[in-house]
Amino acid sequence: MRVLLFLFLLCGCVSVPSERVKRRTVTWFAVEKVIDGCTLRMQGVGRVRYRGVVVPVEGILRPGRIAEEAEDFNKKMVEGRLVRCEPEVPGVVPEGDVHFADVFVRISDTQEILAAAELLRAGLAVLSADYKRSFYAEILEESEREAKELKRGIWSGKP
Repeated sequence: MRVLLFLFLLCGCVSVPSERVKRRTVTWFAVEKVIDGCTLRMQGVGRVRYRGVVVPVEGILRPGRIAEEAEDFNKKMVEGRLVRCEPEVPGVVPEGDVHFADVFVRISDTQEILAAAELLRAGLAVLSADYKRSFYAEILEESEREAKELKRGIWSGKP
């Protein structure tokens, strides 16, 4: 009993010095250009594609109206705003390559949205085959499920 009490007191008194606690640094970037429904050119980063989603383009799904709507939606969502990304592989992206990342759009000082989830929720994208590589796969699944249930965009049944 005394040993358990001693262990309990010992464990309860252990603390981590504050200088060992890592603080998360978030860097926000300006969007230079919306390339398509799920790809941006970010200042200082290069081309970034939203991880976990596919937007209809020629040869994939139904191109045309949905692809155009997705690009317009993306422009309205990100133009004039700051974004941050959580890349799959941190580091510098070679010129001409595309960075795949979970991209967040800053709405206010206290609010941000996951860009890919918003495209899914609007029915303007579908989950990609490798969407589970996203850190936010559950949010992406729920967003697509919502679009299907409410028959938005791709799921509306309209050509």
